[in-house]
Amino acid sequence: MNRKYLILSMIVAGAAASLASRAHAQYLDVTLDNNDPTVTQGTTVVGFSATVLNPSATQTFYLNGDSNTTSSPFLTVDDSPYYAPSSLASLAPGQSEQILLFNVDLSPSTTAGTYAGNDFQILGDTGTAGVGGAIDDIVNVLFSVKVSAPVSVGAPEMDPDSAFGALTFLAGCILVLRAGKKATAPERR
Repeated sequence: MNRKYLILSMIVAGAAASLASRAHAQYLDVTLDNNDPTVTQGTTVVGFSATVLNPSATQTFYLNGDSNTTSSPFLTVDDSPYYAPSSLASLAPGQSEQILLFNVDLSPSTTAGTYAGNDFQILGDTGTAGVGGAIDDIVNVLFSVKVSAPVSVGAPEMDPDSAFGALTFLAGCILVLRAGKKATAPERR
């Protein structure tokens, strides 16, 4: 019986270690304005704006970098907005900022579908003035992009009764015009 408990304990410990290595600390609250935008096929850039909040009452976070993972080779994260001069360098306790966090560049050949399972990570530390702390993944921002096929607009269909009426009206106009020409034409001798 002790052997069963030992094996069960090892399985539980292994599962816990596996989950612990996947867990990321979430030191900031990041709310994307739209974490699942829908764009039409052929769109090449999608911007992701966010509200970034430091919920800590005592800790300043220094935002030193980023990392990302996308689910498709059709998607590429452009992090230049994150590094723009107007972007965040740090967040004081309780501070909240609205910023353009990143863009996603879509390949022109992106097919219609939902591209989920994408992740943008903000890296930073809690050291004094950005020095001395370990660089950690301080928040993960999950997002997806839905690409829809363009709506095709075909030629309008005409009701057969409407077509017959239009042709009858046109034939009547031609007959009236021809009769008017004959009545006003001078006689030839």
